[in-house]
Amino acid sequence: MRPSRYPAGRVPEGHEARRADLPQQLRAILVPELCEMDIVTILQYINVGPVAVDREAIEAALHPLSSNRREAIMGHFSEPFVEQGRQQGRQQGRAEGHQLGHVEGRQLGRAEGAASALVRLLEHRFGPVPSDLRQRIFASDVTTIETWLDRALEAPELLRVFEPES
Repeated sequence: MRPSRYPAGRVPEGHEARRADLPQQLRAILVPELCEMDIVTILQYINVGPVAVDREAIEAALHPLSSNRREAIMGHFSEPFVEQGRQQGRQQGRAEGHQLGHVEGRQLGRAEGAASALVRLLEHRFGPVPSDLRQRIFASDVTTIETWLDRALEAPELLRVFEPES
């Protein structure tokens, strides 16, 4: 069972009635007639509730939508991964800065945090990232990783993220 998001087991009024079978009911809730922002709002609400809904259940519920609509909806959930990676990079850079010298440590931490964010985003959008690609990401510099992060937000498939610029 997932830990409660509410202090001392207190659930805000109205939330206690959330159905335990919510993941199975998503198809009935996320009907294709809804606009993208309505679906995003519903998914954001569900995400903070006491009933866990995994990525597979969401993807299954969004399956009747066109791939463009699915990508637009799921793209709204990518930005937190990118920001989390940036924060991790800053923290790691500060920690390693004391060992390697301030500038070198900061760059290393930023690259590692950005690489972590990119891998999480790619896994969220495309599924497991092959180990050779993962190694390439973690061996790259911050500028390259940030370029890939930008591309990953809109790329229709995994390998398009890493194509050379034309």
